[in-house]
Amino acid sequence: MALNNGALPPHHGIDMSTEFEFFEGTATVNSTSPRVTVRKAGQLVLTEAAVAMLGEGVGAVQIGYNPKGRVVGIRPAADGVRGALKLRAQPNGRSRLVDAKMLL
Repeated sequence: MALNNGALPPHHGIDMSTEFEFFEGTATVNSTSPRVTVRKAGQLVLTEAAVAMLGEGVGAVQIGYNPKGRVVGIRPAADGVRGALKLRAQPNGRSRLVDAKMLL
């Protein structure tokens, strides 16, 4: 399929060219980029920049799934809210980890 100027066709009602930031390789990613990494053990690792996007002082998140678009979302959650998962500090002191094995 030919693509027009890098634009991607709609996928399940989502305009993939405007609603996502795509990974373009480690050479273009710096340490200040917001990123979420999925580990084999079912953990999500959020960079410091990704945590900052959630808002100051966030200690827990909720993870949602959109079956129509087949996408995952993360939003801040108050401690004690049903489905809230704690953000745990990592040894590097910058990134945060979420145990999400039960969801993945």
